[in-house]
Amino acid sequence: MPSSTSIGLERASEGIKGARFVLRGKTPSLIDLFTLRPEDEEVKRLNVHHPVIVTGVEGKEVLVRPLRLPLVKEKDIQEALPFQAEPLLPYSLDQAFLAYQVVLKSAESTDLTLLSVQKQAIQAHLESWLAFGIEPEKIDSVPSALCEFGRAYFPLVKDALILHVQPQEMTCVLIKEGKLCASFTSPQGFNLLLTAQREEGLLSFPQHESEWRTLEEQEGSLLTEALKRLQKEATKIGYALVKEGKQGTIEGIAVTGEGAEWEGFSEVLVQYLQLPLLKCESTTRFSCRDLLSYAFPIGLALGSLPGKAFGVDFRQKEYTYPHRWRRLKTPLALYFVAIFLLAFSLYFFGQQSLKHEENQLRQTYIDLLAGMNKSHEDVEASFVAKHPGAHDSCQGEIPKIESIQREDFIKRLAFLDKELQATPDSFPLFPNIPRVSDLLAWLSHHPAIAFVDEKGCQQTRLQIDNLSYTMLKRPQQGKKQEKYQVKVELEFSTSTPKWAREFHDALIAPNDWVDPKGEVKWSSNRGKYKTSFFLKDKTVYSNL
Repeated sequence: MPSSTSIGLERASEGIKGARFVLRGKTPSLIDLFTLRPEDEEVKRLNVHHPVIVTGVEGKEVLVRPLRLPLVKEKDIQEALPFQAEPLLPYSLDQAFLAYQVVLKSAESTDLTLLSVQKQAIQAHLESWLAFGIEPEKIDSVPSALCEFGRAYFPLVKDALILHVQPQEMTCVLIKEGKLCASFTSPQGFNLLLTAQREEGLLSFPQHESEWRTLEEQEGSLLTEALKRLQKEATKIGYALVKEGKQGTIEGIAVTGEGAEWEGFSEVLVQYLQLPLLKCESTTRFSCRDLLSYAFPIGLALGSLPGKAFGVDFRQKEYTYPHRWRRLKTPLALYFVAIFLLAFSLYFFGQQSLKHEENQLRQTYIDLLAGMNKSHEDVEASFVAKHPGAHDSCQGEIPKIESIQREDFIKRLAFLDKELQATPDSFPLFPNIPRVSDLLAWLSHHPAIAFVDEKGCQQTRLQIDNLSYTMLKRPQQGKKQEKYQVKVELEFSTSTPKWAREFHDALIAPNDWVDPKGEVKWSSNRGKYKTSFFLKDKTVYSNL
């Protein structure tokens, strides 16, 4: 699982330099540039949040060669690379780790830059970092890291040189259109100046370009001799790379590493190459000098972010990083916690759903018994007669409906179904609907029709002129599923329309007489009113 955070580390004279990058979306962001002493506690905290820690082998350990292969597919290139690279190596292939960067692809061939490092160099590199308590996940190289830095911070420069000044060596790389093409390394590094400074007892280096040029003109100074040796080496490897590129195409040279920390030193160091000195743009947090000084760890961190097409990693085969699973600890823990919570929630809601369904089943069972005009005790008595062991779990007592389980309900429903199948086909002959006398009694005492005056005499607000009581539907042979339906038509008169309206409102309001599912019709004509409505049917239909 790749990390979106990477840290590039470089050993320098003042300690361990580092650059931290975070990939936000598809954009890498430089979060921090830092320098640590090897004995600092902060060294142990580099692994917090499990970033990709990457270091780079020195330029003198890396062999950089151009190579053209008559292949185009990536898989074919990887398979053929060891055989094609073997003639270019000054050591046996089984003692080397290979990496490459694609420079140019055509329809029939691919131009590569081959990078090779001996296994013993990788082992020594790992041991040197393990002595500080740091185990890098990836091992890059100075040339490829400088190329990554140049591609990111000099995007408008097609062809350029980058001279990286380290304590023990200087490495100069040729970059063409963001691709690494060649590299040379000199065994002379910034330590020449540091040694000369100590021997002469100087407290500091020159602080401006003019002071460096003044130093250059002095005679008999150890620091001057060291400066001239560095100038000579920089000029020599610089011209060697200029010849590698096309004449006149090099747009400039950038000085990185410790050489970029001293103002004016870069101009003096590369003055004989007669190339413009390249400066990168400062950011809100980091100056150009900071970026050039930390160019190597910046390039290492950039090249190790996910999705980088030019990344180089010499931790191969027996030196492959063995602890990649550590980054999976937190995601795996979160994954299993999420799975557990999901399973628990599914179980909980499943139990609630089953409980709800069981409650609905019990209510349906109660309604069924009511429709069959049977009590729970009667059904249980009949059921236990057919199934003698049905009440054994209840010590022979009749169980409550709330304690009956789903499986037991299914058995009782099957038993009731058999009884219904065995029962002769019938339909209700005795309707449970209000009779005419009941209807007249209801109307005569209805508060919207009759009332008692102040003298205690009963008076009527409405005068009923005509009443029709008609049974429209009833069950009969051939229509056993039919239900009883009685329609009442009423004609009355009143001197006050308000009383008629109150009677109409009483009919449509919920009551025990008028069927709310039926339509209530109403009409009026000069004090005469007509209304029709249906009576409630309370008949029990056991076969439905």
